[in-house]
Amino acid sequence: MVSEEEIKDIRDRVDRQHRELYKAVKILTRDMMDLNYSNDDIEKIRADIHQRIDRYMNAELSDKELLFPTDKEYDQFHDDN
Repeated sequence: MVSEEEIKDIRDRVDRQHRELYKAVKILTRDMMDLNYSNDDIEKIRADIHQRIDRYMNAELSDKELLFPTDKEYDQFHDDN
């Protein structure tokens, strides 16, 4: 059984990660504007980001490849285990 404290800890971590993701998209949008991307291109990129997030959030728990993707190129040179 998961305790209330553990649930609160998980929610706090999710909130922090959500804020970090929001900041990253905000910075990316600002950078694209500074680089004179067209509004259409910016919207396409932002829509792609949202689609990827939605796909991840709606993934089945059994879909380990989607939930926990591996960077094969990174793994080739690093052993984090």
